[in-house]
Amino acid sequence: MKLNRDTAIGISAIVLLVILLVWLFSARGAAHPNPAALSATSTLETSASTTPALFATSSPATHTATSTRAAPISSSPQKANPLPLDPRDTISSWTLPTSLSTSTRATLRTKIHTLLAAVGTKRYPLESIYLQVAQYYEFLGEGKQAYNFYLRAAQSDPVAGVAFSDLGNLMVRLGAYHTAYTAYGRSVYLQPRIAQFWLAYLNFLSQHEATAPATPAIFAAAKTATDNNPQVLAAEAQWREKIGNINGAIADWELVRASAPPAAAQAIDAKIAALKKQQSSQ
Repeated sequence: MKLNRDTAIGISAIVLLVILLVWLFSARGAAHPNPAALSATSTLETSASTTPALFATSSPATHTATSTRAAPISSSPQKANPLPLDPRDTISSWTLPTSLSTSTRATLRTKIHTLLAAVGTKRYPLESIYLQVAQYYEFLGEGKQAYNFYLRAAQSDPVAGVAFSDLGNLMVRLGAYHTAYTAYGRSVYLQPRIAQFWLAYLNFLSQHEATAPATPAIFAAAKTATDNNPQVLAAEAQWREKIGNINGAIADWELVRASAPPAAAQAIDAKIAALKKQQSSQ
C-alpha cells in the first residue's frame, strides 16, 4: 500500500520525535551522585550565587500551593524537617508499586546496609549516601523510608538542591502535589544553574499547573537562570503547545534547532513543520 504524503510525514515525525525526547531527557540522571564513584568531596555544584529574580510567587490554580521560595534550612541533620508534608496533602498509602524479584529486593537491602555502615567513616559524602539509600527504598516501594532518607540528604547538605528535586518526584508518585510544588521550587532556589532541576520542575508544572498564574514566570526564570538551555527551551515549547500558544512553541523550537545535535535536528524540523501546519489550519 502506498502511503500518501501527509501520512508519511506524520510517521516520520513520530519516529524523529522519539529521538528528540531521548535527547531532551538524557541528562536527567547527571545530578544524582553515585557514592561508589565519589571521593569524600561532593562533585555537585553548590553555589547559588545567581538566584533568578522570579519564582512562583502566587498560588497555582490546580493545587493552590504556597510560594516556592525556600525557608531557611537548618544546618543540623537532627533539627528542623526541611520539607514537611503540606497540610493540604493526604497520602493514602506510602507503598509504591514495584515489580522487583525477591532476589533483587534482598540485594538492595544488602546495599542499603552497606551504605549505612559507611556513615561516619568519611568514605563518601553523607548526602550521597542518604540519596542512594533513599533511591533504593524507592525502588523497593517503601515510600516513607525513601522520604525520610531524602530528608536526611537535604539536611546533610543544606545548599544542594538534588534531594529536593528527588523529593518532588517522590511526592508526585505519592499524590502529594502541594508538597511536590514546594520541593521543586526549593531545588531551583538552592541551585538555579542546574538545568536538570528546572526540567523536573517544569515538567511538573506542565503536567499539573499548566494554566496556573505563576507558571509563565517560572518558565521565564528557568530560561534566565540556565542561559536559555536548549532542554529548558524544549520543555517550554511543549508547555506552550499544550496551552495552545503555537506561535510561542514554534519560536522555542527554532531556538532549540540552532544548537541541536545532528541526531535531533531532523526531529525538530519535523516538529516545527507540524506546528506550522497546525497553525495554518486554525
